[in-house]
Amino acid sequence: MAIGIRGRLSALAVVSIINVLGLMYFSWASYQDVKIFSPQYDDLINDKNLLADIMPPTAFAVEIYLESHRYSDFSPELRPAVRDNVVSLIKQYDTQWAKWIGLEKDQAIRQSLIVARDLGLEEIQLVKTYLDQVDAKLEESVRDQTHDAADKKFQQHRLAVNAIVAHIEKRTLDKNTALSQHER
Repeated sequence: MAIGIRGRLSALAVVSIINVLGLMYFSWASYQDVKIFSPQYDDLINDKNLLADIMPPTAFAVEIYLESHRYSDFSPELRPAVRDNVVSLIKQYDTQWAKWIGLEKDQAIRQSLIVARDLGLEEIQLVKTYLDQVDAKLEESVRDQTHDAADKKFQQHRLAVNAIVAHIEKRTLDKNTALSQHER
């Protein structure tokens, strides 16, 4: 059975319409994925915000750490103000980490955030112990041991934060790559 010219033209028209409709659907679906305020876009922005904000909580830990280095040089009258500053920094540290742990959807990154936060808290606790030892006028060798332990915790904390940053940068790059493939 031979198909006439009308049948062939009709088949060509149907195939062309199906192709155009398919292309329109694919374009619409791609747009829905990458448009502003879409879930993928929000995840990408959250990752970039986390990268920008993960450093300030670490900075609070750094500032607390630096305060501990200077603490024994302060006169006893100035030490309560330094302690108040340390307490304020600890609150800011806790607030920022709680925010980012709560926002993170990826369980592996969330667990890494918790580990980094806890290492920072351990370092802060050692710094507080050191401050107490300075106020109690304990031997310098005892204070040095505590301070050295705080140094080690600080280094562990930095390594944990750096690992999180590397993981999030990779995830952000992967998302950017996926989004750019949608645009093609």
